[in-house]
Amino acid sequence: MANAMDRHIQQTNERLACIKQALATPAGFQSAARELLEWCADARAFQRSFEQGLIGCLTVVSQVAHQQGFDLDLGYRLLAVCAAHRDKFSPKSSGKKFIHSCSDNSGALIVHSIRTKVLNPFLCVRVCVFGADT
Repeated sequence: MANAMDRHIQQTNERLACIKQALATPAGFQSAARELLEWCADARAFQRSFEQGLIGCLTVVSQVAHQQGFDLDLGYRLLAVCAAHRDKFSPKSSGKKFIHSCSDNSGALIVHSIRTKVLNPFLCVRVCVFGADT
């Protein structure tokens, strides 16, 4: 039984690594982000065994979603879904901050961390940075 679980964990982490690579390219972002968003709809996605891979994917999303050829709204939705599950992250990961700023002319800057209440995703649909709390 342990071997089957270990195999499942390994396969899932390998898939997260593939998703992370796809997220970094405009051609792969849409499908990879949608797959990750669907996966994150299940609370089991936030198990500690998958945390490093998931945080890696979220970091890529926050770095590229605002760039030309990517999908800012999809990136924001993915980050918001994961922030809603902040209680399932380790203390190290729950200290990560999501920094959202509008890339339009409003100049608005919205900052919240995984450990704080998530903002309504309809209040701002622009994402720029995901960085570590230093």
